Amino acid sequence: MGATGWQYTVPYQADVEKMLANLHIQEFEGGRYQHPGAPDFELLEEMDFFEVDEDEREEMIAQYGLTLIKPLLDEVGIDNLRGAIADLAQRPLTSLKDLQILRCFSFDGTGSILDIDNIAPESIGYGLYPLPKEKITTLLGTAEPTLEAVEIFDFDDGPDRLYERNEGFYIVTYRDGQPDKIYIQGCSGD
Repeated sequence: MGATGWQYTVPYQADVEKMLANLHIQEFEGGRYQHPGAPDFELLEEMDFFEVDEDEREEMIAQYGLTLIKPLLDEVGIDNLRGAIADLAQRPLTSLKDLQILRCFSFDGTGSILDIDNIAPESIGYGLYPLPKEKITTLLGTAEPTLEAVEIFDFDDGPDRLYERNEGFYIVTYRDGQPDKIYIQGCSGD
């Protein structure tokens, strides 16, 4: 499977963390994502995740961003974790939490904003970052572009890629000198 590009435009709000959380809910409830597919435990097995003691496993969970699986692990135990995740992958997803757990074990992801975990200050895997004002000015001729100017610009054209797979950027757009919308672009998948 290849990378899947995505774009979103949402009403402006100052709290971009809340904006991302709301967009996650909207896209999950709308079913606008690909199912992550069968779980792959190879990396965890190579790290001996299933064999190490509980303290070391807790460190791995924190270090590798697996905090989403912690409640399931606590509920079913380490001996039943593989089976519980495999079962989860076989049934229709009923919660965003279940989708996020499956994403932890998939290289393909969802092909949507649901693959983005947080707002980051700069380009970083699984993060959404604000395109710097200097870059916006260089590309669009103004630090306060309209949505129309942003939508017609081809951010994928040119030598300087603005994001890698499994990340994206956002731009606040303006109308009559006031923040109006947030334009989001990125890609995810293997």
